[in-house]
Amino acid sequence: MRLKLTILMALITAVSSGLIAAEPAFVISSIRQKAMGGAGVAIVKDESAVYVNPAAISEIGFKFNLLRIRADLNQDAIDKFSDLTTLSSSFGSDKDQTEQLTKINSLIPARFGVNLAGMGPSFGLFGFFIAGGAEAHAIAELVRPTSPTLKASILADGQYGIGHDFQVNLFGQDMMVGGAVKTVMRYRTYDASDGGLEFSMGTGKLLDAMNSGDGQGVEFDTATGSGVGFDLGFKSKMATFLGDTSAAVVFNNIGTTITGTKTVSGNESVFSATIPMTTTLGLGFSQDLFLLGSTSFAVDYKIQPDSTLFKSVYMGFEKTLWLFTLRGGLYQGYPTVGLGMDLLWIFHGNYAYYTEETGGEAGSAPLSYHLVELGLHF
Repeated sequence: MRLKLTILMALITAVSSGLIAAEPAFVISSIRQKAMGGAGVAIVKDESAVYVNPAAISEIGFKFNLLRIRADLNQDAIDKFSDLTTLSSSFGSDKDQTEQLTKINSLIPARFGVNLAGMGPSFGLFGFFIAGGAEAHAIAELVRPTSPTLKASILADGQYGIGHDFQVNLFGQDMMVGGAVKTVMRYRTYDASDGGLEFSMGTGKLLDAMNSGDGQGVEFDTATGSGVGFDLGFKSKMATFLGDTSAAVVFNNIGTTITGTKTVSGNESVFSATIPMTTTLGLGFSQDLFLLGSTSFAVDYKIQPDSTLFKSVYMGFEKTLWLFTLRGGLYQGYPTVGLGMDLLWIFHGNYAYYTEETGGEAGSAPLSYHLVELGLHF
């Protein structure tokens, strides 16, 4: 049963031809950032500040977040949902294998993505904020029509941290400095035969997994690691030609290493992985727009390993209209849109649409996602 649920989750999920080949950066994102093109380290103003930029914690003031839950589903999975449902209904049955192969072939090429994210109880007061959150990314690709093959990987990150910020004066300029210490946990599947970070199943193994209760011949396992990390942020407000401007610099995952155990070819071993540090430079400012009036804008530049200029620039805008907040931007060169709603200042809902470039070159492997988030906060 565990095997079938894992295979189904991988099929109905995730991402690209560029499956995970190395440890990715560890950052829990907010749906507000996604809707604003991935930008916002200079204008973050909610509980995600403890992860996004701890130098903005004081701006949150008193806040208690009870729960936030978010689901992301990529466009390919939505378009082929009925086919996936039909395929999954054959799991564990005695259906003719020719019919099953026909249904699998109808999905190829297929690149699916589903992410789940959540933030548990969090609390902020007097420049301190305590928060915990998690994100899970399941990734899968069906290839080779003549010999259907599934490549898949599942990655889940969790962290719980405490952050604090304070004001300093450098060279006559007031600046907020904030830091956050966090415990981090990473869970992922891998190929138990060689320790690779993705597992694959050829036609025979795929059919066996669909029809066999014990998943005979499928070789994959899981690894879990944990460690301690640190984030450091700076934020300052100044007058520029753009008007009142906020500038920020954030360092995420400083000295973050996770350790754990996994079994490869029957042998248990200890593994250690360094989570790459990322540096983000951000600007935030407001401009008066025709009909909309004062509107907030943000531009970020993220310095990270093996990233091109195209994949490092993020920009977006936000405008609040009574109970609703309109958002939009450019995420790695692709347009994003979003809508937020706060009802009675307690119930909170957000929607976002964005496209992520998963290939090495612009336009080579884009994936578009729809995100929905619901939450309760005070």
